Amino acid sequence: MVIFQMILQVILALIFLMSGAGKVKGGTEYEKGFEAYGLPAWFVRVTGIVEILIVILLILGFWFPITLLIGAVLTICVAIGGTLAHIRAKDDFVKMLPIIFVGIFAIIIVIIA
Repeated sequence: MVIFQMILQVILALIFLMSGAGKVKGGTEYEKGFEAYGLPAWFVRVTGIVEILIVILLILGFWFPITLLIGAVLTICVAIGGTLAHIRAKDDFVKMLPIIFVGIFAIIIVIIA
């Protein structure tokens, strides 16, 4: 079970590293996407910082289990927010799948941890 948890940690950390770095760096593509979801453009960077924080917590979770739990719970919150944003924008279910899977992975980590 520990190996499975570690694999999920690495997957989530990589996903949020790529996503968070792009959002912190900024760009009109992200800003347009957030505006389509009814969110202000400045929220792109805030989301990116939260995602980078999640990466740090997940990585520290290899040595400090409490940070893994905090990172996973924060990931669940981000996944809920992302899913609600997709629902609000009336996106297709297929567009919601990545964030739903991220949330499911985080829930599994919380259960295992």
